[in-house]
Amino acid sequence: VTAGDIADYLKAKGFEIDRRKLILPEPIKTIGDHKVPLKLHRDVTVPLVVHVVREGGEKPAAQPS
Repeated sequence: VTAGDIADYLKAKGFEIDRRKLILPEPIKTIGDHKVPLKLHRDVTVPLVVHVVREGGEKPAAQPS
């Protein structure tokens, strides 16, 4: 999953995000939840949680601790 993939997904959901604002040094290669910093302004960065699932799959149900 690349910054471009995340930006395209958000655009399809109605959010216009420049992929260069996503701080992702290398593509995500594992399934699960990943925090990707999103730079909104020079002094404002927020964590964006990205749920990576298998293609065509859904997020697995959370397991109780």
